[in-house]
Amino acid sequence: MKTTQTLLTALVLAFTTTLVQAQQIPLSSLYGENLFMINPANAGDGDYLEAYLGTRNQWDGINGSPQTHYLSVHSGIGKSGSNVGTNLYYDRTELINTISASLVYAYDLTIAKEHNLSFGLGIGLFNTSLNLSNAVVQHTDDQLLAYGDMNGFTIDGDFGIRYTWKGLEFGAAAAHLFETGPQFEKVAENYRLDLKRQYNFNIGYKIWLKDKTWMIHPSGMYRLLPGAPVQFDAGVRVGYKDIVW
Repeated sequence: MKTTQTLLTALVLAFTTTLVQAQQIPLSSLYGENLFMINPANAGDGDYLEAYLGTRNQWDGINGSPQTHYLSVHSGIGKSGSNVGTNLYYDRTELINTISASLVYAYDLTIAKEHNLSFGLGIGLFNTSLNLSNAVVQHTDDQLLAYGDMNGFTIDGDFGIRYTWKGLEFGAAAAHLFETGPQFEKVAENYRLDLKRQYNFNIGYKIWLKDKTWMIHPSGMYRLLPGAPVQFDAGVRVGYKDIVW
């Protein structure tokens, strides 16, 4: 659709003229089940190997609408307190595509009886490509269009902490630690893309009923990106014997 492509192009050109704030952590409705997606300190939090494969389509029916595909895998390493994992993301629109891959290490500490603290660090690669050849524009003399399609890489990182006590869990994490952006080889210095640091806070409490047969788990997440509207999600999960939820 021309209207959609023109809108997406306007966004690309507006944010890229002097500074681009890249797509932040891809959206998912499963973060409550897999907190490792937003906090590296949650690697191995289930005491077994966990793997998640998913896809998400936004604005369904609109040509060029955002699509997110991801693979998330993490596990503890025996009883050592060490945990490892990886997150792979592919975000696609008509004009902007991003691919990120990270390796994560986390360590669990018992600081008092039933009080546990975990630290996690992730390091990886972040790739962004701008497909300007797909753009439908009104001002064809815009300087940025002269560069055509562009592609760039950068090193990315995230860090998180996690505290648990009985059924209570609190986590805090920072994504895009280095705030560096992909370098586009054929673009002038005043055209660049920067990854802005994003902060994620989550809290939840598992309530077990009838000898741990039924579980009620209220939780919430708060996302903070300086200069952008805040995001808050809340929900309640109900589970049966850790089999159905």
